[in-house]
Amino acid sequence: MEAKPIYQSKTFWLNAITLGLAIIAITDPALLGIKPETMLWLSSVLNIALRFITTGAVTLSGSSTGKDTN
Repeated sequence: MEAKPIYQSKTFWLNAITLGLAIIAITDPALLGIKPETMLWLSSVLNIALRFITTGAVTLSGSSTGKDTN
């Protein structure tokens, strides 16, 4: 199975966005109007849902096999 680059991963982007929102929620809770506990719960549910639809591997190196080609 072909490995895709990390920037094409829905799970990666969900977690990156969640991290940004969590930092905002912790530093200024009134800005988002959502509690950090709710962010944690929502992030967990969305990650579990994404795991059910994930079909392939992800690679950091950008090569399709996940191995260094040097």
